Amino acid sequence: MAELEAAPDSVVEQVHGFLRAIHDDSSASRQPREMPDFLARQKAVFGGRVLADSQATLDDLRAERA
Repeated sequence: MAELEAAPDSVVEQVHGFLRAIHDDSSASRQPREMPDFLARQKAVFGGRVLADSQATLDDLRAERA
């Protein structure tokens, strides 16, 4: 920042123009992305199967260790 403050006005204008061009370019090309449907993906993989609660499984494993 100190280098930019000490730079000649022509350099500051060039940097400012460059940064504005980058900003305008990136904001114009950005389009909102559609979020994936995670529930549909889950149903495609697991169907109607319901997996057991992991807490009960962890409790059983801990009890076996004791």
